Amino acid sequence: MEFRYKKNKKFHILFVVENNQVPQDTRVWMEAEALKESGFDVSVICPNIEKDKESHKRLSDIEIFQYVSFFEGKTTFGLILEYFLSSFLILLNAIKIYLNRPFQIVHIANPPDFLFLIFLPFKSMGIKMVFDHHDLSPELFIEKFGSKNFLYKLILFFEKISYKISDVIITTNESVKKAGIKRSKIGEKKVFVVRNGPDLSVVHLYPLKKDFKNNKKFLIGYVGKIDKQDCLLKLVNSIEYLVNNKKFRDFKVLIIGDGTERKSIERSVGDKKIEDYFIFYGSEYNKKKLFTLLSSVDICVEPRRESEISSKSTSIKIMEYMALGKPIVQYDGIEGRVSSQDASLYIENNDERAFGDAIIYLLRNKEKMREMGAYGMKRVREVLQWDIQKEILLKIYKEILI
Repeated sequence: MEFRYKKNKKFHILFVVENNQVPQDTRVWMEAEALKESGFDVSVICPNIEKDKESHKRLSDIEIFQYVSFFEGKTTFGLILEYFLSSFLILLNAIKIYLNRPFQIVHIANPPDFLFLIFLPFKSMGIKMVFDHHDLSPELFIEKFGSKNFLYKLILFFEKISYKISDVIITTNESVKKAGIKRSKIGEKKVFVVRNGPDLSVVHLYPLKKDFKNNKKFLIGYVGKIDKQDCLLKLVNSIEYLVNNKKFRDFKVLIIGDGTERKSIERSVGDKKIEDYFIFYGSEYNKKKLFTLLSSVDICVEPRRESEISSKSTSIKIMEYMALGKPIVQYDGIEGRVSSQDASLYIENNDERAFGDAIIYLLRNKEKMREMGAYGMKRVREVLQWDIQKEILLKIYKEILI
């Protein structure tokens, strides 16, 4: 079935992402593919973080327009400069796309929360706006910069206006939904939850192709960014505790990812003389290769500290770990418990030593690992997988937006 706004023209949806590339942004890409497969015309604007040669490409019959990504802001001034340059380039691409093939809906993924400003002229022409609320930007700002300064207050204002002027708001979980509604003082009528969920056609166990254990008995896995808010240093401290205090050394840690703090984390590992226990693989955007790597690990970890933002965040990698049958160790948090339930151990008070003790407990208890892994796979299959979540997304578009 195709959705048309005129006799011979399909509804055209424009996705806009500022903080990640597509298809590397799993949520945005799955949403775009789901809508394309349902009969909509879909385009995406995103930064060219990986420095692809092509600024314009087509994947799965979805057009992707990539603008130059100069840098990622690490300071408040750097963040302002990053956002200013990104906004200008997003606007140029949006105008170019609209003149060539007008879009009827713009689907904006946060952060940041001010991207609605770019599309106010389009909204005045009747374009509908979807605000896809991934992260609580004010809390994220505090976690990165530790300050409630003028920029923090401005981010709060932008979040509020994004809720008020958008035709539909989609959030990743109930915690984000409640926070957004409370701060913007709008009703629930136009706010919906579409959770992150793994695509089980891709996320499953693959035959092992390389042994990363290097004669060690166990392999611990981590996937994700290595930025300040990801707290990899806490994992390093926990591993140092295992090696030097608990004398537990029959393992390796496979780190899949990259980020602004990678070099700092590698230096910390070297300074603590535990580099023999870490493998820094780097980023892996090929999903089959990524899940082949994860198929080889025994348990997975999420070292991000419990905080106002992390407690209310739903990370898709947690459900990918579950889909692969991997038991998890993570710091406690509201949404972490909602997603993982009995597939994870939860560490209170951001206790790095307790985190290490939980790792040892699992690796020495095969039956517990098996039980937690089986529970996680079942929960993803029956509740959390993307096929279930995408039906909510499609219903929003078909019944509300068009």
